[in-house]
Amino acid sequence: MIMNRKPFLLSALVAGSVMTASAVLMLPEPKLTGEHVSDGKVRITWEFSSEDAPDPYFQVVVYKMHKAAAEENFVLAETDFGYIESEGTMKKHQDRGAIWDCLPDCPGWYVKFPLYMNGALGIDAFQYFPGSDNDDIFGGAYLISPDYDLSNVRDNSVKIEASLGREASSVTGGFCLWTFNTDWWDDKNIDYKPIREHDHHYETLDNEQFNPFAETCQADEYMERTRVMFYGKGRSAYWIDSFRVSADMAPGDSIAYGASLHRVDGQTEFTIDTSADTENDYTYGYEVRAIREDKREYPTENMYMRFISPSRPMKVIGKEQGQEPGGSGIGTIAGEEAEAPEAYYTLQGIRVDAPAKGETVIVRKGNRSYKTIMR
Repeated sequence: MIMNRKPFLLSALVAGSVMTASAVLMLPEPKLTGEHVSDGKVRITWEFSSEDAPDPYFQVVVYKMHKAAAEENFVLAETDFGYIESEGTMKKHQDRGAIWDCLPDCPGWYVKFPLYMNGALGIDAFQYFPGSDNDDIFGGAYLISPDYDLSNVRDNSVKIEASLGREASSVTGGFCLWTFNTDWWDDKNIDYKPIREHDHHYETLDNEQFNPFAETCQADEYMERTRVMFYGKGRSAYWIDSFRVSADMAPGDSIAYGASLHRVDGQTEFTIDTSADTENDYTYGYEVRAIREDKREYPTENMYMRFISPSRPMKVIGKEQGQEPGGSGIGTIAGEEAEAPEAYYTLQGIRVDAPAKGETVIVRKGNRSYKTIMR
């Protein structure tokens, strides 16, 4: 093994001549079937069926909402790739041929066409090409963040700091801020497109040492979702030794971030522990992905084919996609439950008769529970 692979790592065999015409690179997404909020827990269930993955495992990414009590620089994701153990070097990478991998210490971040050296992650820049589809920006090679909603941050910008290098002089690389518009017919036609003034592509990367780069990117055309993407161009590896993504927040600002990553084997349910939630940092949503792994020998080294379901907007707890909390969410029972009175509880499970405006509470209505912010 070239790399010390954590249980969460997802990668796959390179497409093209290695793949058969009938092979698929992405699995269907799991269908959420239930969500039950109780004191200190959120239990979720789902269904999944695919001929391409008869016996998958699942990955649950848990997101929290952070609310600033004072001015602060809040870190959304940070890593130095210290968990990567490889004999690869800046001038000669190893473990070529993967498609998907994830960052265990940055929940919700994924890399497509990764390469490895000891303590650094590379991107197979030869695989880069512009373009995407609506499932998962499915084109080229890149390191991609989860969605960040900046609409509740007064300074809707992110700071990106990274230590970067390259394997060969033909390689360039950098990072950009992407925006996404869920309304396909909007005049701006934003479909995960880079904001031009915040597409920072460096042609001065060194192949002898890593050098620091930093930019503040403001999503002035922000619609509903935005992502940070690292990518490279050329015929070899674009290296990332470390990166940090953060947001400047004022009192009262809030933003959701990837808080934890969980592997689920042999079952289609998971219970999220919310007992450590606080008023300013509480469990807000989640996403579930299906993964299939196959170990193969091609042509002379170990290769890992791993299929993964696409990334959708995270499921907000107590809110069906496109609806406000309290709408017809998963598992809602019509009629009798719709007439049931609402009961309010603090995040610690203490019942309150009249929660204050802006307070985060658990609402129980009949057999259904969900978390919401009082309006």
